[in-house]
Amino acid sequence: MKYIIMEEQIGRFVRRYLDTIEYRVTRDSDGDIFLDKQDKSSGIFWFQQDTGELLIDPEIYETVKNMFGISDLESRMEILLWFQDKFDRRVSKPTVWWD
Repeated sequence: MKYIIMEEQIGRFVRRYLDTIEYRVTRDSDGDIFLDKQDKSSGIFWFQQDTGELLIDPEIYETVKNMFGISDLESRMEILLWFQDKFDRRVSKPTVWWD
């Protein structure tokens, strides 16, 4: 069975997916670290306060990109928009950790 998803709906589905991720926040002098609740040592996001840069776990990024069939840029932008709304932070640059 095939489904047609309108482009404007993709953002809503991405946000629903990202809302299912369980995390805990740790603060350090440089910013906020969002750690995976299941794997205590694994970071999901790192937000640098001084630069506004958001570092994204490659696994989260690849999952969003592949699950929703969107481009690199669209994946980063959807994660950026979700993060800004969810945590009330102003992101200047979304970067995947291996960049």
